[in-house]
Amino acid sequence: MSRLLHFRGDVWGMFLLFFFAFLGAWQLLVAFYGLNGLSLTGYPDRRCMSLVLGSVLVAASCSWYFSAPGHFASPDVEGVETLIVLIAGLVAATLAQVALASAARVFTGERVSDRVGSETPEDVTVTVGDGDPPVLLLHDYGGSRRDVEGFAARVAASGIPVLPVDLDGHGANPRDIVSMDMRETLDEAARVLSERAGGQQPVAVGVGLGGTLALEMVRRGTAAGAFAIDPPARDDEGFAHVNVLRELGPLYVARSFFRPPARGSEGKRVSMSRVIRSLPPPSALPDGKVRIIGTAAKWLNSPDALAEYARLCGASEPELIDTNHRGLLEKFQLGTDP
Repeated sequence: MSRLLHFRGDVWGMFLLFFFAFLGAWQLLVAFYGLNGLSLTGYPDRRCMSLVLGSVLVAASCSWYFSAPGHFASPDVEGVETLIVLIAGLVAATLAQVALASAARVFTGERVSDRVGSETPEDVTVTVGDGDPPVLLLHDYGGSRRDVEGFAARVAASGIPVLPVDLDGHGANPRDIVSMDMRETLDEAARVLSERAGGQQPVAVGVGLGGTLALEMVRRGTAAGAFAIDPPARDDEGFAHVNVLRELGPLYVARSFFRPPARGSEGKRVSMSRVIRSLPPPSALPDGKVRIIGTAAKWLNSPDALAEYARLCGASEPELIDTNHRGLLEKFQLGTDP
């Protein structure tokens, strides 16, 4: 092996070339695919900054290596040795990208863009329907009813009966995720809420995964209507069109990948992609019964993918609000019919 791998050339010079070139390539990927969770600026929507930084890193590293004497002229690092150094540079650049992006998010307080689009509303107010039916409130994957209690309080203050629930495998709900549509929990909650409201069938309002489950309740006929707030956009076969690195940090994504936050049976963890994929594929729901609210920027959902998902569900074009996924609920208001 020592005869094959002598490493007598400028190994460190080649490693630095690959390290900074791949680090620059990461910035170009962040800009091209909108991976704000991996942005070194710590802000979303700063695509130009990532493009400039990536281009500078790639150009500077190549210019330094190929122009400096003793580098490209006589590298003396060939074949499998070059491949080893290349892989080492890629791994090191990826680790550095994750560390720097995580530090940037901490340093900036994970702030979101304060940009307000000229063609998108700052918030949206909708009525829940004739007679002000009660509202069943469903939180997002990995959360709990505490995430929506502030919204529930605003709904209750407007005189609308409201009930936030913990989804299966979340929060204080003792039931683990066995049935991916969580039918027993949600239908029982709808029944209890309906009894409290004098027999009126509730409207389901859900965030993220909760929005998808709200649409499923309309499909089953246990909800009079549904408002899906930024649900994972799905294609006609049921696969999700989401990119968590558009908003979430790399460490959070890694933790969720290796240990999903939702509890399954027998101590197993259940990922959101598994829950989504196990639900029926999107199909047309009763006309005028569902409404999809999304974000105007490319966060977890692409606006185009969300519009296609709304079409598959038989809903009108989604209402797009200029905020991110986590801030969307604060800009969504329920009102009462006059």
